[in-house]
Amino acid sequence: MYIDAHLHPADYLDCCAASGSTGILDGQFAQPVSLCCSAHDHTEYERHRSLFKHGLCDSSDSYTSTQRILFSFGIHPQNPVMDEAEFLYRLLETRQIQAIGECGFDLFNDEYKRLLPMQQKVWDMQLRWAQDFQLPVVIHCRKALHLIFDSAARLKKLPAVIFHGWGGSPQEAASFLKKGVNAYFSIGKAVLRGQKSVCAMAASFDSTRILTETDAPYMRLKAEEYSHPRDIIAVTAQCAKLRYAETGTLQPAGSDAVRRTGIIKQYESCTAALAEINISDTVVKEFSDMIVRNFNCAFGLSV
Repeated sequence: MYIDAHLHPADYLDCCAASGSTGILDGQFAQPVSLCCSAHDHTEYERHRSLFKHGLCDSSDSYTSTQRILFSFGIHPQNPVMDEAEFLYRLLETRQIQAIGECGFDLFNDEYKRLLPMQQKVWDMQLRWAQDFQLPVVIHCRKALHLIFDSAARLKKLPAVIFHGWGGSPQEAASFLKKGVNAYFSIGKAVLRGQKSVCAMAASFDSTRILTETDAPYMRLKAEEYSHPRDIIAVTAQCAKLRYAETGTLQPAGSDAVRRTGIIKQYESCTAALAEINISDTVVKEFSDMIVRNFNCAFGLSV
C-alpha cells in the first residue's frame, strides 16, 4: 500500500491532456494507494468527487476496502481571496472534507509577498474553522515558516497539522512537536532531488511523523514535464533506502546515512530513480506500512 498524502488529480489530468497524453489514474500504481486530493476552488473539488465517485477513478475493480480516498479544500496563499469561503464553509457544515487546505503562507517572490495581508486574513479564518470543526489543516509554506511558528498556540488546538511538501530541517520539524503541535511532515520529490534537509528527515526523523506525497502534477524533477501520481513509488523507495539501507535491516540508519556517498542522489526523473534504487521489497513494505499508520492517525481514520 502506498500513501500519497497530497496531490491534485484534476490538474494532473489537465496536464496530460495539454501534453497530448491520455490522462487516467487507473493503472498509475503497481499496488493499492490511499490518497488525499487537494482542491482550491469548487470546480476542482467537484471534479475530484466525480473522479472518485465509486472508488479509484470510478473503477470498483481497482478499489479495495483498505484504500482511503480523502478530500481537502482550502484557500491557497498564492490566491488568497474570499470567493470560495462560502463554499468551504458549506463543505465543513456537511462534513464532506477530511481536512482544510492547503492553506498557509507563500513569500517566495515579490508578487506573493504583496499578498501577505490577505494571506494572513484567510489563514486566520481557516484556522478558526479548523478549530470549530476539529479538522486537520494541510499547510503550504514557502519562505514563511516563522509565520507558521507564530500560530503554534492555535495549531496545537487542532487534531493534526500536515505540512505538505515539507522542506525544512529535522530541527525545525521537532520545534513544532515541542510546542505541542500534533504535526506530520509530508515528504515529496525533493527526496529524489537530493535536498539534504528532506533526506535527513527521511533517514532519521521520528518515524511516527512522516508522510509521503507527489503533489502531482506540480512537484517535478529536472527532466520531467510534470509529476505523475505513480511517482509515489519512487518517493517511497528512496525514503526507505535512506532510512534502512545503511544497516541492511529494518533498523533505522540514522542521520549519518545522509552524509554517506551513494545514499543521497540527485535524480533527473523518477524513471531514472527507480532504475537505480536498490532496496528489498520487504524493507519497502515495512516503510510503507509505517506511512499507512501515520496517514490514518493524521486524518483521524479508524484502522
